[in-house]
Amino acid sequence: AFRSCTALEKVIFKGTFIKKIGDRAFGSCPLLESVTLPTVEAFGLEVFSYSMGLTEVEFTGNTKRIGNGMFNMCKSLQSVKFPNGLTEIGTQAFYYTALKTVVLPDSVEIIGINAFSECKVLEYVKLSKSIVSIGENAFSNCEKLYFEELKLDGTVKSVGNRAFAKIKGIGKVTLGGSIETLGSDIFDDTPVAELFDGLEWYEHTDTLASLGLPVELLASQRPFGSFSGGEKVK
Repeated sequence: AFRSCTALEKVIFKGTFIKKIGDRAFGSCPLLESVTLPTVEAFGLEVFSYSMGLTEVEFTGNTKRIGNGMFNMCKSLQSVKFPNGLTEIGTQAFYYTALKTVVLPDSVEIIGINAFSECKVLEYVKLSKSIVSIGENAFSNCEKLYFEELKLDGTVKSVGNRAFAKIKGIGKVTLGGSIETLGSDIFDDTPVAELFDGLEWYEHTDTLASLGLPVELLASQRPFGSFSGGEKVK
């Protein structure tokens, strides 16, 4: 509808509810700087993608799902206030943005494929306590991202391939018996200070099995990749 409007600077949504915003409705609007969104029932693909001047987004309503590619390649996007009640972040929703901090509400259950991948200045992420699924490459190649402790237990059932590959580091990883699916190379090329004493994953098959993880998850793949144990990353 407004794609490639090169002079568009501000968008005001009247009312408190929108049924749907369509595919690329505000994509490639280079001067668009901030957006405040009410409750939106559905988003099309890449609604704000490639809007290079967008720096701030606020969800004021009760939006449940952030759509696929919604802020993809919004390279200036530094701040997002997520809506209460949010349950899903779609594929590539924040791919290659300038987010430094991500605080997810505890209602979030699904983080999609490549959702925050390639966020080069992302330093801190607070995951939801209700996470069920973390998609492939969800946080990969976030070069400044560090977790003091990463808990993949409780409600977590699925972690995709390379979900935390090539990030700055992780102090401690906790895995739980709730996990049903582990991808390959989850921590590939990521320094991990403590993962069952910091040794290679295959040295802890018995420990992993004692958590209730299916043995078939460990037998035919490299679930943790070539992470390096030892000293904590500063």
